[in-house]
Amino acid sequence: MSVMIDLHIRPEVAERLGFYVYLYVDPRNEKPFYVGKGQGSRALAHLSASAESRKVAVLRELSEAGIEPRIDILAHALRDEETAFRIEAAVIDLLGFDDLTNEARGWRSVQSGRRRLSELAFYYAC
Repeated sequence: MSVMIDLHIRPEVAERLGFYVYLYVDPRNEKPFYVGKGQGSRALAHLSASAESRKVAVLRELSEAGIEPRIDILAHALRDEETAFRIEAAVIDLLGFDDLTNEARGWRSVQSGRRRLSELAFYYAC
């Protein structure tokens, strides 16, 4: 896959970013197609991925069209990895798992993810 984005984040920038949540956005329609969390250069790791997945297929399609995905940092300087996991899962719930190329819903989203207030009120009242 030929992508023009630099596959490196300078150490001083990575240190300031800390734990973060990022989006891969398709510039053709401005829609996010992947949500991730990480630190360091993690947000760039997918650009060199070669395993077969929906995410890699979209990246390959963009690359073949000579288009770079936009990578947005949604939240950064988070206090710990658990916070990044929780934000990542909430964003996946908000955007809709079926509209993304993520292979998993997000950390503990089945137990603590998006639910109707009426369902949670019943659940916690029991």
